[in-house]
Amino acid sequence: MSTPADSELQPPASPRSSSRLRSILASYRFPLFILTGVVIGAIIGLIFGERAAVIKPFGTLFINMMFTLVVPLVFFSISSAVAGMSSATRLGKILGCMLGIFAITGIVSSIVMIAALWITKATEGVKVEM
Repeated sequence: MSTPADSELQPPASPRSSSRLRSILASYRFPLFILTGVVIGAIIGLIFGERAAVIKPFGTLFINMMFTLVVPLVFFSISSAVAGMSSATRLGKILGCMLGIFAITGIVSSIVMIAALWITKATEGVKVEM
């Protein structure tokens, strides 16, 4: 059982949780900015409808800038990881696992898409000429 004297000795919990929250926000600042922008864009699109199309060039510019940032980042991350490998056997195992995961996720996504098209009958009446 706690006494009033014990409660005076314990520090309040809020400063510690506040600093932890700040640490989390500092670590995830950019993803939070992106998610906030997506939410704001969705709200603007819902409110203004077709009139929101005037800001479409900004979205296109943003997506293109993300591609120019992400593609080299991924390439150099993978390149530096491969260059830092000390064993060719380990590299082979990692590449084999990556190829297997890529194939499995591709097969699963194909099955899900075929099932979704079959359930919704979205392709009824569509004729594609080759």
